[in-house]
Amino acid sequence: MPRVNRCIELLEQGQPIYYTGVEDLSYESGRALTGTWADFLSIDFEHRPFDMIERSLFASPVLRRRRLLNTGLPGCQEHLRAFAE
Repeated sequence: MPRVNRCIELLEQGQPIYYTGVEDLSYESGRALTGTWADFLSIDFEHRPFDMIERSLFASPVLRRRRLLNTGLPGCQEHLRAFAE
């Protein structure tokens, strides 16, 4: 079964994983990072206000909904089907 988190796949294969820090949580920044070289994105919520609207706008283009949909994890199909198109 494929993993939702590519980092786990890489670590299981003994491969390194790479990340980049994110400061701008705008929708445009999220779109720009969809093709990033990084395996994961690090967002600092300790030193900034936790803004759910900002986080949601940033995450909407970044989430790989199609990959989540294809994993077969319970609940993913119903929740993500509307967004995967």
